Amino acid sequence: LPKLFVKLTVAVSSPISEIVQIKLTSIEGRVIRTSAARLNNTVQTIGFNLVDIDRGMYLMQVQSENGLSTRKFVKN
Repeated sequence: LPKLFVKLTVAVSSPISEIVQIKLTSIEGRVIRTSAARLNNTVQTIGFNLVDIDRGMYLMQVQSENGLSTRKFVKN
C-alpha cells in the first residue's frame, strides 16, 4: 500500500532578518506541530505532515518580532 501523506505548506516572509516560530494547535489549545525558520528578507516554505491528526478545525500561529498572526485551517 502507498504511504498516505497529507501536507500543509506555509510560506512566510519578512523584510528583515529574524526567526519566526510556527505552531499548529487544536481548537482546544493542544499543540500539534511546531517549527522555526530563520528569514533573511526571503520567502521560506515550511511543510507539516498532517497524516496522523484527526479531521477538524485547527489554528496556525506565526510569531515574529512584529507580533503574532493566527489563522484557522480545516483538515478534511
